Amino acid sequence: MNKSVLDRILDAIREFRRVHQRGPTTLHLTPEDESKIARLGWNELGTVLELVLRNGPREALPTLYGLKVIWDSKQFSLE
Repeated sequence: MNKSVLDRILDAIREFRRVHQRGPTTLHLTPEDESKIARLGWNELGTVLELVLRNGPREALPTLYGLKVIWDSKQFSLE
């Protein structure tokens, strides 16, 4: 089964905490990740969906899971 981009982010956060013994502060997302977030539905985004549809992910999600989001990164990563 394909994991959603949000599941991938949560898995990466858990792995980062396990390896580094601290939580990440910054999330780097690629244009492909942004596109996937833009296509998520109500079940995944809930009340934020309207903001994402109206303003796009960049405006609606300056933070995600408490992490500052850096858009247009060359690769998905956490700091």
